[in-house]
Amino acid sequence: MSKLDQEKDAFVKSIEGFKQTLEKIKKFHKLEDATVFSQDAWKLQEAIGLAQEKVQQFNEREGLFNQPKSEYPDLEEVSNSFKPFFELLDIASQFEVNYKDWTQ
Repeated sequence: MSKLDQEKDAFVKSIEGFKQTLEKIKKFHKLEDATVFSQDAWKLQEAIGLAQEKVQQFNEREGLFNQPKSEYPDLEEVSNSFKPFFELLDIASQFEVNYKDWTQ
């Protein structure tokens, strides 16, 4: 198996990890937990961004070898599902951090 294929297999497994993290983040329901969940959300946001860059790198390498470009619909699904949760947690975390300053 080529190095590219091995990297793509490992990449697909990492997307499964993103799904698990997203499921954990979906359990957010208490404002006092916003900071903790926000940390996970920021990490996932960064990981998704890096993963999207990696897809571009895979596609460039596949183009060099005249292979069809790989698509990762699971990554797009996780990214799209995650967006509203990320925004909610970011706002909730900012509120939690700044609430005392705003009310005093």
